[in-house]
Amino acid sequence: MFAIQSDDSWEVCGAVIIEGFAGARSADDGIPVLVKYIAEVGLEGSDSLRQFAAWSKSLEWLPQEDVHFDRGHGQMQTSAETIEYSTMGIIATPDEYRQFLAGTLKGFAAQLEPPE
Repeated sequence: MFAIQSDDSWEVCGAVIIEGFAGARSADDGIPVLVKYIAEVGLEGSDSLRQFAAWSKSLEWLPQEDVHFDRGHGQMQTSAETIEYSTMGIIATPDEYRQFLAGTLKGFAAQLEPPE
């Protein structure tokens, strides 16, 4: 499924992979929370698990405001009061976001060397 190469060195890394929407950062910076399709793009595009771990911990894969999504505000009138709320809209298509993910991953390919 994944064409990931191995070497003789190793380290323990982790990530939480969920289905659905990840609306919060991980409580532990060393263990990122990724949505399943983002993790799949990262694993499929990585040359090594070390590259995937560094990329996922970097949070560079997170959607960017005004590029991938925008924020707005709305109002709802009830008989007693006006309720204001925040909204979020999607700007980028799924294909555009996948291309963004692949681009952020490439930045980690050249800079990673196995620890000694």
